[in-house]
Amino acid sequence: MKFALLPLCLCTLLIAGCGGSSEVDIAPVTGTVTLNGEPLAEAYVFFTPKAEGRLSMGVTNDQGVYELKYRGTDSGAVVGDHIVGISTVAPESAGTERVPAAYLQPGALSATVTEGDNTIDFALEGKASDKKVGEENTESQDSV
Repeated sequence: MKFALLPLCLCTLLIAGCGGSSEVDIAPVTGTVTLNGEPLAEAYVFFTPKAEGRLSMGVTNDQGVYELKYRGTDSGAVVGDHIVGISTVAPESAGTERVPAAYLQPGALSATVTEGDNTIDFALEGKASDKKVGEENTESQDSV
């Protein structure tokens, strides 16, 4: 049940990050996400500022490399401290989560974006959760 909440949490982060002033400082952010030393492809990486500003998001490529987008064609993230979310299931979608459960808890990952170029890597360790998320339990509906 905890894993079914991940898409909801990510959507909440998206909504919470949509506000903010356009007067915030943005800095480029790239990095690599690995799972047990191997690139984690097709993972969604979210940076939500703890202070003012909107969420930034990127998706890893086959080598696990991501680049954050702030808004439209603006690359980067707000300068400052962030709560980070990583998931292999797209927001508002269903699928099998490959990120270990320990990293799916809100606040499990964080990062600080500084002025200038930032390379922020995430080396995840552990067994993939392999949990289905975002899918309704049709069995309980059938018994009603």
